[in-house]
Amino acid sequence: MIIKKLSWKSFLAKKLITYINNGMEQSDENTITIYHNVPNPSYDGTIRALNENSKYRKLRKGSVIFYHEILSFAKESTPFLSSDVLEDITRKYISLRAENAICYAKPHFDKEHIHMHICISANEYRSGKVLNMNNKEYERVRRNIEQYQLEQYPELKDSVVYLNKPEKHKQNAIDKDKNRRKENEYQLKAHTDKPTNKEIITARIMDLFRQSTNEAEFFDLILQQADIELYSYRGKTKGVIYGGKKFRFGTIGIDKEKLMELESHENKLINQRMIELQHLQNQNTKNINKTLCR
Repeated sequence: MIIKKLSWKSFLAKKLITYINNGMEQSDENTITIYHNVPNPSYDGTIRALNENSKYRKLRKGSVIFYHEILSFAKESTPFLSSDVLEDITRKYISLRAENAICYAKPHFDKEHIHMHICISANEYRSGKVLNMNNKEYERVRRNIEQYQLEQYPELKDSVVYLNKPEKHKQNAIDKDKNRRKENEYQLKAHTDKPTNKEIITARIMDLFRQSTNEAEFFDLILQQADIELYSYRGKTKGVIYGGKKFRFGTIGIDKEKLMELESHENKLINQRMIELQHLQNQNTKNINKTLCR
């Protein structure tokens, strides 16, 4: 599976939990709901627990408040992903990644591939201890959850990505720019006069789009903006709300083709990783054959 980690640096627990909850401000008992270290396991109880828990640590400017992590399975695995399997793998991931933190998780079925959304508190339950995990440790968590997945559910072989890749000992890519530009920067660059709300939101949404590598990350970045909301129609995300007004994506420069570009980019990434995996398997087979010939 592909595992994505997104950091939230603002106190917007309700916004994140509502998004994970498929836009509903209440618990949906018809689908899996995982509560971990939540004293009052409910929609409101989770939000209250996350907000109260953040008070146990000393926050500095730029501190991460929550993590939004996504377990994304290959579409070939969909027939094998029952509710019990999804819950078991997610709970195992939580135990490896954040056993002592507050966690809330639900699945999303709005794509060809099933994915689990998880909200994780950045500090442990009722403690000031933060969830410090470097790249090497996080890579180990990814490998371990896939090892568990293969041992328990070998039918999910199409959702293996990290297990057979060489371990990374150095960071191979530069981290994304962590300092997001402020609204007044857009205004100064775009106009000398005061811009309209549509001009402001268009510039901001386009900037968030350029920072994103897939649709889930794009929506997540939007949700992290304190003054912007996503809005949906008939279960599909159609645009944003800014300054009390709705703006469809198509009217602010993000048409269907652009959203499809993000999905295409993610699919290319999955295919590339699968090709790398196949190459490694072929190389191992050749090495074994050479050894046998000797």
